[in-house]
Amino acid sequence: MNRDDLQLFMTILEENNLIKAAEQLYISPSTAGARLRAMEEELGFALFERKKGVKSALPTPKGQAFPT
Repeated sequence: MNRDDLQLFMTILEENNLIKAAEQLYISPSTAGARLRAMEEELGFALFERKKGVKSALPTPKGQAFPT
């Protein structure tokens, strides 16, 4: 995990939306999603809830506590 990954996490958290975060960081939504999945794999837990048809990115309890 690097600084760009942490910036992505924080931007998704602030925007409450992965697509808007990707646009703000000038990356594609697919790249943002892949980076987020890689972060979650590295950490061993999900940072955001994923629900089909829901556009908002709600943090999981562990995601809310991250990076503390």
